[in-house]
Amino acid sequence: MKFLKNEKGFTLIEVMVSIAILALISIIVWQASGSNMRAKERSEKRDEVFQGVALVMDRMTEELISAYIYSPMAEQNGKSPSGEILSKTTFVGKNGGDQDELSFVSFSHVRYVKDIKESDQEEITYHLEPSKENPGEFALMKRVSSPPDADSTIGGKGYPILDRVKGLSFRYYDSKRQEWFDEWDSAGSDTPNKIPRAVEMTLTVENPEEGGEPVLFTTIALLEMAPGPNDF
Repeated sequence: MKFLKNEKGFTLIEVMVSIAILALISIIVWQASGSNMRAKERSEKRDEVFQGVALVMDRMTEELISAYIYSPMAEQNGKSPSGEILSKTTFVGKNGGDQDELSFVSFSHVRYVKDIKESDQEEITYHLEPSKENPGEFALMKRVSSPPDADSTIGGKGYPILDRVKGLSFRYYDSKRQEWFDEWDSAGSDTPNKIPRAVEMTLTVENPEEGGEPVLFTTIALLEMAPGPNDF
């Protein structure tokens, strides 16, 4: 076998430079892949949080749309199990800063069993409670009682529907006075036997991205059974 005199192999320096370049390219590819994976995880986490908030606010809107007040005629109010004539239902919104509470009665009860004899009416209360798992944060609680009883602000069962909440606020639109108010009481002298024409809901939740500012979600529910023109 003959070898050409001018034939040469790679020198040690050339091999080392090639390995260094290959290692650098591998590091760049690894970092880019890691960055893409982290971005994907952040995006999925953000979407999960936002979707959860959207579902909760959609449900709250549907329930508020069907809010109503019992007729002031006693014979139409029904009776409690003890035979007591039920008082008129109420729509009560309490201002608690960024921890508001809202109680109302709605035609929104869902019957999950076919032909079951359940009312389509229910009492609902939304409020915040300190989170047991995340100190400094709150859980959005929902209390439900069906059918409505003599007091539309107590009783029933409560359960959390959204965690990592920072704040809950409501505002109420009075079509007669054409103003938004932070509180509402259908048993009060200002708004007797009335529900607001619209309710503005604001949920503040923890930012899914570490170090980010809390995120606010706001929507307005138009209460179909409220008297008055759609003038807000």
